[in-house]
Amino acid sequence: MDGCGCGAGRQRQRGIPTVFECAAPLGLIDEDFQDPLARTLTTLHFKERSKIPAEDGGADEWGFSISAPLPAKFILGHIHPAVVSDPLLHGGDFYSPTTTCGWCSPHSQTS
Repeated sequence: MDGCGCGAGRQRQRGIPTVFECAAPLGLIDEDFQDPLARTLTTLHFKERSKIPAEDGGADEWGFSISAPLPAKFILGHIHPAVVSDPLLHGGDFYSPTTTCGWCSPHSQTS
């Protein structure tokens, strides 16, 4: 049994967790996310330059969607994190046994 009875344990054995670094053009970001993105980036910018202590959570716990396929030229690179937050483990982490793929080196090197 995998703990939740939903096959999640079996799914964790497939694939490699991957995070892509992308330079998404603002025009591809859905309009509903453009204002929150701008506000968050502006707030982070000024907090970094002030003496306001950083808050836990928030900025790195959100995302946005794009409305069209992202052309390959906007994909800058990728990483395979060793630890991934797993909501099916009720706040626990998944420790990935694999942190590289066939494209990692030298293919994903950015200059």
